[in-house]
Amino acid sequence: MEGFTDIQAPFSTMLMDNSQNRGGAFACTFCPYSTKFATTLKRHISTHTGERPYGCMVCGKRFIQRNTLQRHIKCHSLSYDY
Repeated sequence: MEGFTDIQAPFSTMLMDNSQNRGGAFACTFCPYSTKFATTLKRHISTHTGERPYGCMVCGKRFIQRNTLQRHIKCHSLSYDY
């Protein structure tokens, strides 16, 4: 189908195709979003694909960004003295 990109296409292929088509900017293949940085686009694309590669080893909750996982892990080690 014209105008649609196969979701199974490798991420690196999507980056290459968009960087060539949009004058060096990295553009999302799912929506009009674009950015100057490949890493920012990768994080954005996960909002469309649902990919959450970072998982908590304590409770199994998954996250899009590693820093969000790191912040979450702290909640397991907090102790409250009431």
